[in-house]
Amino acid sequence: MKYLLLILVPSSILQWLSLVAFAAAGWFVSSRRTGNQKDTSNVWGVLCGILLFYGLKNIFGGLSDIFNKDVTKYFEYKFMAQSVRNTIFPSLINFLLSVLRIAIGSFLAYSAYSNLPPTPEEKRKQEQADNLTKAIINSNDVNRTLREIDRQTERQRNAEQVERTILQMGDSLDMAKAEEGHPNYHGYKLVDDDNGGQPDPLWNTMNPDDIQQARSQFRLYGNPGGGLSQSDFSTNEIQSGQKGEQVLASMIAGNCPNVLSFWSLRGLDAGQRETSADIDCVIVGQGVDGMTYIWFVDAKNYKGGSDTAYRNIADDQLVRICISQRAFEKGVDGRPDLQLSSNMDWQRTNWSARLNGRAVVAEWLVCMVPTSDKGVPDVNGVMWPGNIPCVTPEELVRRVNAVGLDSVQNIPLDWLDMFKKQLKK
Repeated sequence: MKYLLLILVPSSILQWLSLVAFAAAGWFVSSRRTGNQKDTSNVWGVLCGILLFYGLKNIFGGLSDIFNKDVTKYFEYKFMAQSVRNTIFPSLINFLLSVLRIAIGSFLAYSAYSNLPPTPEEKRKQEQADNLTKAIINSNDVNRTLREIDRQTERQRNAEQVERTILQMGDSLDMAKAEEGHPNYHGYKLVDDDNGGQPDPLWNTMNPDDIQQARSQFRLYGNPGGGLSQSDFSTNEIQSGQKGEQVLASMIAGNCPNVLSFWSLRGLDAGQRETSADIDCVIVGQGVDGMTYIWFVDAKNYKGGSDTAYRNIADDQLVRICISQRAFEKGVDGRPDLQLSSNMDWQRTNWSARLNGRAVVAEWLVCMVPTSDKGVPDVNGVMWPGNIPCVTPEELVRRVNAVGLDSVQNIPLDWLDMFKKQLKK
């Protein structure tokens, strides 16, 4: 209790006069800073002056206690044995309490300084800073709102463009109008299935042994469709995709003898790190002109035979048409339109770092694969995002064989090593 009074109560007339002087100085400094002697904030200036007095009082008092060791007189040590009182223990208590007093004094002095009323110039700068902060926050809110408006406007514009494209398609293909009360797509007839079709020219050339034979001849690496088991697709989608890749692998193995093919490869991200986004197939051949030719292929097994056609209604959207019925054709989700992935466009960008500056000609393709003897859908003119052409297996084989290819033994080993390392396990 005595020590608390030492900290809080002035101990002499001089200290009381100093307290009054500091309070008056606080009023004076505050009035000079605010420019108004009657401003109520000057009362806070008085409090700051008093705080400063107590801060300095306890800082200097604490320093005095450390050197004079007078603090022990404010405590009773009757509970201690005389032998303990004559040791360093009281001196240690003296030191710790003195440091505590200095800390209290420093805190009070800092509080006095930091809480002085601001000058008009400081107020103006603080208001400017606050207004700037609010403006930035409001600007960010406005920018977010504008971006959302832009996205909504873009979606609306795209929807209107799709509507116009469908109407133009309906007129040019003489699509049948839907009867009242019947399923329709933008007013046109909507059917469940096509009427079949004729087999793809390469369908009858497939041999179940082609894949194994190409593998034994070291012309085929990886597992066609194997990477889909690690994807997020449904079971039906995985099985459909696996079947499509296996059909395409058999067609390539049986009809393109001078190439190596790699199946189910890991893709690359922008930092050249492996990613879960895969590439279905890479076909590599060495031209007699000394160039290496590489085809990156994404195999697609979509609904429909040769009586089905796919057409772009947007850069990233297709629509399915039954040719014989002049109607739009439903997919498994009941809709004739479907969204396209940009994966091949991304992969083309990310792989460019590994291809640039080398003697290589690379082509990126999507291949629509038949999985029955009803043929392959018509994909004439169809493009995936990034203007990546969609072709049939017949067109893919034609493009590969149209290049004058040398023996696979002349393919540089670094290409072989690079693509083998990208295979999914």
